[in-house]
Amino acid sequence: MKEIFNDSFRLMGTNYHQKEALVIMKKLSKKNNYLTMSDEGIKEYILRTYSNVYEYKYLKTNDVILIREPKNPHDPNAVKVLAGGVFAGYLPADIAKKVNRYVGKSGYNIEATLHGRGGKFKTLDDTLTKVILDEKEISFRLDLVISKVSIPKKSTSVVDSIASPTQTTNSFWQNLFLILSFLSVLIGILFILVAFSFLLKQKILEFFVGLVIGVLFFAPAAVYKYIFKK
Repeated sequence: MKEIFNDSFRLMGTNYHQKEALVIMKKLSKKNNYLTMSDEGIKEYILRTYSNVYEYKYLKTNDVILIREPKNPHDPNAVKVLAGGVFAGYLPADIAKKVNRYVGKSGYNIEATLHGRGGKFKTLDDTLTKVILDEKEISFRLDLVISKVSIPKKSTSVVDSIASPTQTTNSFWQNLFLILSFLSVLIGILFILVAFSFLLKQKILEFFVGLVIGVLFFAPAAVYKYIFKK
């Protein structure tokens, strides 16, 4: 396969669809066990890792589908992204313009990985002494790789082995003519043998007549050789 596109970018429109984004996080991510810890435990974790404790863990999934939207009133090149069958957002306009022609088309392999973060989380206040609950907008980032699939060409030997109707017809008549020529030669030999029997009986006229007829029966074989073997 030949790689023709490789980029990572943030999906657009997710901020207007936070309900759907939360459904995706619930469906494809896992609840953070640290969220059930005591405030002291959460405080210790945050001070140790310098990380907030989100309700749902960092999302990474390949359960992604890209769908073209040619009737989109804002952009005919629009490509929407579904994660777990739920709307996650749109490709940025400049990206959609580049990859629209490949989406849903045979001959192209699309690898898409969705990353998600956001939602409710626990953190420390400015004094770093008290655990507070906050919320951050859920956002998605997409790693997208598109490759052109190489389709193996048909073997020339296979193609050549398939006879055309014209070739088949010619072969039939050639074989038929060969059989008739063979039979004609046999008859010719028979006439020549009969002619020589007349010669032994000193019937000269009959001998020449039989000889001439016998030779004439060799004509089809000569014609076959001229037409098909030249």
